[in-house]
Amino acid sequence: YYLAKGYRCFAYVASQSLVKYTHRRGVGFTRRIAAAGFKVSWFDYGDTRMPVGAEREKMPLTQWLGKLPKPVALLASEDRTAADIHAVALAANFKVPEQIAIVGVDNDPNTHYMMGGISSVELPMEQMGTEAARVLDQILEGNAPEAKVKYLAPKEVITRSSSDMQAIEDREVMEALFYIRKNACQAIGVEDVARAVAVG
Repeated sequence: YYLAKGYRCFAYVASQSLVKYTHRRGVGFTRRIAAAGFKVSWFDYGDTRMPVGAEREKMPLTQWLGKLPKPVALLASEDRTAADIHAVALAANFKVPEQIAIVGVDNDPNTHYMMGGISSVELPMEQMGTEAARVLDQILEGNAPEAKVKYLAPKEVITRSSSDMQAIEDREVMEALFYIRKNACQAIGVEDVARAVAVG
């Protein structure tokens, strides 16, 4: 998803809950990005071991966001964390998604419309439920459940405003797009955009 949008800088934020899936999601993201030849900067709240291709920064979230090269494609371990990052980024005057694109995981309905909408990875909840019922049925019949953990692939990324942008490295183009998005309902013209980004 992010690679197709042209991003070359990537980041991952694990939630404060420190449950295993937050780390596993980061490992999967990092492996995919590493396979494309890039590294992922991690921000987490624990001392989990970083996977190959990840680099951890120990500093406050706002400071860490400021150090990241822009534009950056950020994945949060869950939607609640993505919403928190979105709020922190805006409070620190970072442009979302122009400078920091944010995607969460779970497609939580509570975050669909927060701050214009948080993009999210939709999980195969129905399939997960079916698998859970199947394992429970095995246990109730007196059979030992399968020892091997079964991983299910996510369905798709639901794009909302927090990541609805192609990676743009040119500062003036990025500023122009930000101005246009912010004033889309106003009667603006080319001169207004040029004046906003100080282009002669």
